[in-house]
Amino acid sequence: MYNRYVDDSDAMPGRRYGAAAFAPTKGTPLEHIATHASCHVFALGRDITVTRVTAIGQKVRDFIRSHPDKDLVLDLSKTEFIDSSGINLLVNIDKNLKASGRKVHMLRPGRAVLDVFHETHLDAVFSILEQCDDVAGAAVSAYETYCRYAAPEGDALRLKCTCPACSSPHVVGYLVDTASLAWSWEEGALLPASVLKDSETPVDFFSLRPIICMECFMASTDVTHFGAAGEGQDTVASTLSPKTIAALARGSKRRKDIMSIGRAIGDVFFEMPRSGEATCQAYLLAAECARAINMRGSAPCPSALGAFYYCAFAYAEPSQKDAALNNSRAWLTRVLQDRESFSPLECARASFMLINVSLSCEKNKEAAAAFAALSEETKDVQPCAAADINDPCFWLEGAKIIAEKNGIAAD
Repeated sequence: MYNRYVDDSDAMPGRRYGAAAFAPTKGTPLEHIATHASCHVFALGRDITVTRVTAIGQKVRDFIRSHPDKDLVLDLSKTEFIDSSGINLLVNIDKNLKASGRKVHMLRPGRAVLDVFHETHLDAVFSILEQCDDVAGAAVSAYETYCRYAAPEGDALRLKCTCPACSSPHVVGYLVDTASLAWSWEEGALLPASVLKDSETPVDFFSLRPIICMECFMASTDVTHFGAAGEGQDTVASTLSPKTIAALARGSKRRKDIMSIGRAIGDVFFEMPRSGEATCQAYLLAAECARAINMRGSAPCPSALGAFYYCAFAYAEPSQKDAALNNSRAWLTRVLQDRESFSPLECARASFMLINVSLSCEKNKEAAAAFAALSEETKDVQPCAAADINDPCFWLEGAKIIAEKNGIAAD
């Protein structure tokens, strides 16, 4: 999920970046101009302002829903003016594409736009290209980057990372190549099952996801939040902003309190294979960190919090289930109340999760409404050829199994 958000709390609506005055223009704010092997290219107009972001955002959302297979390139070569609403639009597009395992690339931005990116520190976040041929080279996955800093352990790779919050090298985390996994739904399962394609060996992917610092208990499911170092000058820096890192450092006491509730934690507590208790705690820590990492303006991202609490609920001991369930339901409900702010994948996953937690709370009408909305939203989405957790239609299939078992109809 997207984990660096612009702190634009002091910006007035319609604040102009890159120009001294507003200069309205005519023309299409977003135009599909080309299709390449790995991407689709859209040209943005001269102005990206508060008066145009709604139209642009809707077109991009519609395109993402109907074309789940390629990256998106935004040609900014003609863009001269951008305000705070335009900046937030680009950040949201970037977040939505990353949430579905893809990227948005900014093509040939002019000096005024580049200055804005530098001022808002987005030049370190966005993929900025000079030509479309660079898309393939820019699409190096986090797995490919960090597997150089990991060693085999079981069916995963044990990471050698450093914590961004306290700089400790005592980090427990694993890498699993999702491309090596085959996915399926088992009746009544709260999460999909996965096996290695070449051997059909079961892999508890969701249990392995959180990466945890054993010193300050900073936790995240995004490996790029952690630093890594190899021999000589070969290093990878955390993608988190200094402001976010400072917030994580300040939250270490609260995270330690989460880990000290009646349990003795040894050095191997989070090592593979993780117990249900360890996995639940890992997701509770990730949820706590998400309040600082996954920000939308000045509020935490409901999608990240809802998913983390849901995973904690899925692995929790009976005594912990109620708290995780209630937190998950509250945040997932917020996602579905503000669907336009989230990617199709996030909405589909949140709908599936809300169906399960609603049924656990015996709120069948709420579960039915979530299933109906999920069915409607994915009716025009082309499913991937193979089952894939990054495909909204995959989560619909899981929801159908749950719905049939519980007598829930989409209408």
